[in-house]
Amino acid sequence: MTPRICVLIAAAGHPALLERTLQSLGACEKPSRFAGTLVVENGPQCGIEEVVSARPRDERVRYLYVPEPNKSHALNVCLQQMGDELIFFTDDDVRFDSRILLVYAQASWGVTAGEFYGGPLYPDYESGPPPDWYREFLPKTACGWEVNTGGVPRVTMNRTFLGPNWAAFASDLRAIGGFEPRLGPGAPTGSTGQETEAQQRLMRAGVKGVYVSNAMAWHFVRSRYLTRQWIVERGYRHGLEWGIRMARDPKFTAKRERRVRRRMNRRIWFNRLLRLTRMERWTLTADYWDSRWRGRIDGITFGRRWDEIEVPEMPEFAPLRRAA
Repeated sequence: MTPRICVLIAAAGHPALLERTLQSLGACEKPSRFAGTLVVENGPQCGIEEVVSARPRDERVRYLYVPEPNKSHALNVCLQQMGDELIFFTDDDVRFDSRILLVYAQASWGVTAGEFYGGPLYPDYESGPPPDWYREFLPKTACGWEVNTGGVPRVTMNRTFLGPNWAAFASDLRAIGGFEPRLGPGAPTGSTGQETEAQQRLMRAGVKGVYVSNAMAWHFVRSRYLTRQWIVERGYRHGLEWGIRMARDPKFTAKRERRVRRRMNRRIWFNRLLRLTRMERWTLTADYWDSRWRGRIDGITFGRRWDEIEVPEMPEFAPLRRAA
């Protein structure tokens, strides 16, 4: 039997983009056990509720408001209120292949827990693609990602999927404690990676990742995402994620931390040489890696005092069985 499937979107700002996303969802074919879409707005309200209210009743789009400006916390509040359905997670700036919901429903046929799913993500550029050499600085959500499965539509693999296009069972996510509110948009650390970290915990709990090659989506890449300032700032946030992950690893000793700091100092000197070229590619490389290494060092600091970081009060999850 196909599980109940619902769509969950955490939105903060950009009501016009959300309207575009909901229009794309409205045009998708629906599986027989489609449970509708839940849009959770977090932070200052900015017209999201009005966009949701304007959708046709038969699309079954619901609205929830969480005042704390923290995406992970907002998702946890939603998990607390949901049953055991399969949740398709996406963002407020995505459009979809018209069969994506059917594809996820078919991929999870006969499954009630123990698997999570992800599909390819392609860029949908606002003002045309960037130069090819930009790809080394951009996150996969801005330059696209897919796996060559040789035509096999459903492949089990030990890896994580991108945040705008993945699905998991609510029961499995509750069993691992939900999303980490110290990571992601609005988090006190400023770090990226809340979806990746949740998927990693799912795998450690025995939940299998399944790549679904024909569950296709397109992520809207705004022009500002291709500017030097945004790339450098994003590099810092990715560095934070790396540093936090390293510092929380019991194998990350003080000796390894000193080694990281030596590598950073060597990189800083190398970046000074790159800037002497005055070529756009190499000066961007220097700025990007300076920022990323600063993020790594700051991330290590956050990771060392992880339990001291204050977050919104977490919902209490009812005891649920672990994934098989």
